[in-house]
Amino acid sequence: MPIKDAYPLEDLANLASAYGIPSAVVDGQDMVAVAEAVMVAVERARDGKGPSFIECKTVRTGPHGSYLGTTREDKVHGKPRDPKMIEEMKKRDPVVLLRGRLLEQGFSRKEMWSESIRKSRRKWRRQSVLLTKAPFLMTHPY
Repeated sequence: MPIKDAYPLEDLANLASAYGIPSAVVDGQDMVAVAEAVMVAVERARDGKGPSFIECKTVRTGPHGSYLGTTREDKVHGKPRDPKMIEEMKKRDPVVLLRGRLLEQGFSRKEMWSESIRKSRRKWRRQSVLLTKAPFLMTHPY
């Protein structure tokens, strides 16, 4: 459910001000932006200035439980999600964005990412098999 349908506020971070807690709203797809916001909050906490509230705006590109291999149709309020929107969001996948930034700035090479992605996919497939055989597996998220 979109936040706007559950709360009258666009940013949940605004709720923190009622408690005197500083807040930040960041692009949850941007790992660097998230890390920077967290570093500010951690420094504030270590200085004894209390908690912080960080709202990371992000979206799912697949249905709830898709990591379990479910084939349930992904719906928001009874309507299928717009495939164009999903494809646009996949372009803003956090790993894709970080990879682009690191390659652009010369901190990484394409070959390194290719091998890393292959290894991650192999590991994910092995873990998925184990997960689907687990006796406590939820078959759907509700």
